[in-house]
Amino acid sequence: MKIITFIEQSVGRVSANVWLFLIVVANVFIKTFHIASESLYGDESYSIFYGQQTIKELIPVFLKDQNPPLHISLLHFWMEQFGVSDVSAKMFSVLCSVLASLVLFLFAKKFIDKTTAVFVSLLFLSRLQSRISWLIPLIAIMLVFNYFIPLIKKRINKEEFDF
Repeated sequence: MKIITFIEQSVGRVSANVWLFLIVVANVFIKTFHIASESLYGDESYSIFYGQQTIKELIPVFLKDQNPPLHISLLHFWMEQFGVSDVSAKMFSVLCSVLASLVLFLFAKKFIDKTTAVFVSLLFLSRLQSRISWLIPLIAIMLVFNYFIPLIKKRINKEEFDF
């Protein structure tokens, strides 16, 4: 219990904005460190190959593919702006992961507390691949956040607190 109390006190001494900044910087640093020297993993080459196609050429692919079309569509526009390369494609996933961590931090801070927000945001400090798997948490967290805010406001207005 002393360790948990120490951690909570340590997190409590630093403002939420400083924690958020540190988490974003750590996320970007960890995920971009040696990004250019890493080879493609898993289905990253698939995403990059189809991300280079025009949207018109992608429609038949979307109809047969098991993955939702949003990831490759966004990656397509990303690579149009930032070029076709391993690093460019991986930076799209870095952006999705950092945004997911940011939204998760804000959600946890608003509905739970700052200590929980710091800990759950630290879960996103892992290496990544240019995959749909980082877009899904971002969208899921944003949808949950979007759903919970009106729900909580409605419960507070009705003074119903029976979770």
